[in-house]
Amino acid sequence: MSIVRKNLLTEKNYTPYCGGDYGVCGLPRTVFNGSQFKCSCSSCSWVSDFPDEFIQEYKKKWGIK
Repeated sequence: MSIVRKNLLTEKNYTPYCGGDYGVCGLPRTVFNGSQFKCSCSSCSWVSDFPDEFIQEYKKKWGIK
């Protein structure tokens, strides 16, 4: 399991950094949009691509409907 996935399942309120073009918005943390993590910068459209199984595990762990 990657460090990011481990942190998502063990650290409450943890979010990964944006994986997009750092020249556009820097290195902001993402926000969970209910199905994936999205960059919080308004000029970036990067969205994570975690498998559905992992997202379901994440939502169950933190009680997200």
